[in-house]
Amino acid sequence: MIKKILFVFGVFFLVGCAAKKVELSKVDYIRKNFAWGDKEYLVVNFVQPEKKCHYNQYSENNINIYWPKGLKAFCKSVDGENIYHIKVYSDFYKVLNLIDSKKSFVDKNNFFYNNFFNNYSSCYALLVLRKDGNYKTHIGEYSKEYVFKFIEELDKMPY
Repeated sequence: MIKKILFVFGVFFLVGCAAKKVELSKVDYIRKNFAWGDKEYLVVNFVQPEKKCHYNQYSENNINIYWPKGLKAFCKSVDGENIYHIKVYSDFYKVLNLIDSKKSFVDKNNFFYNNFFNNYSSCYALLVLRKDGNYKTHIGEYSKEYVFKFIEELDKMPY
């Protein structure tokens, strides 16, 4: 009985961690609207709507103290020859002063929210998307190690 339970748990775990694929038309939309360019990978640090978070991640203290300095350090650590990193805000009207359309973006038409993150209640989410449409997501807090792990896993997948 225990073996069956472990087997079922293992199957659900593997399915949940498996990479997914988005249509190339959506990849093209992202390239055109989020300054992706020709890099192999796009890393999206997504800030969920405030209503999905158990605290106000858009509060002045969180924005002014943690984001600018922390975001710059995080971007430097994950940007690379083949990686482009952006931050996308769902409740953009609360952070208009941070939107530069180079590294910080509005979630235009709730694109990322609707296509990758709408079924989850969390403050933050991570998307690592390869230019062929294969991607991995993580819901919740994360570190740069997640990014590199996801890229490593996606690199092993065929195009």
